[in-house]
Amino acid sequence: MLTFSAFCALGCLVRYAAEVFAGLAIRVQRYWATLAVNALGSMTVGLASAHLISDHTLILAFCGGMTSFSAAIAAPAHAWRDGSRRSSVVVLTTTPLLCIAAYALGASL
Repeated sequence: MLTFSAFCALGCLVRYAAEVFAGLAIRVQRYWATLAVNALGSMTVGLASAHLISDHTLILAFCGGMTSFSAAIAAPAHAWRDGSRRSSVVVLTTTPLLCIAAYALGASL
């Protein structure tokens, strides 16, 4: 249980670092960083489930901590309310499509 929790925490730290980097270094909105992290997590799960390991518990813990699909829905909803309607629609429609494609890419590598 401790190892599982550590992998979840590591995934959370990766997401946090990506969002901070996106905000400070390349100055993009948080929901774009969330989209990128969710796609990376989906690709990682696809790669791991198809090729790397038979027990997916730790990789799922890491990716579960790293990805944030609730934030992928909530952040564009707030952006919509604040007037960024085009970005909201793009993120909301792109997130599931990109994550499914990233999983398929990871599984095919």
